[in-house]
Amino acid sequence: MYAAVAAELGITGETLRTWVRKDNTGQQAPVTRNGSGPESPTEELAQLRDENARMLRGEKESLQCGAE
Repeated sequence: MYAAVAAELGITGETLRTWVRKDNTGQQAPVTRNGSGPESPTEELAQLRDENARMLRGEKESLQCGAE
């Protein structure tokens, strides 16, 4: 159930399940990577997508450099 959404977000299914469980139990959201505290799901998704795009660009560049 979570696998497709997790793959789209670039995270593991278990990470997504953990987030859903925490949300369902009303626990506080995890601290952001910069330590500033919880952020909205929309902000977090945008941040994760940006990070994923940067990683994919870096991987693509590494592969291109290796092919030359």
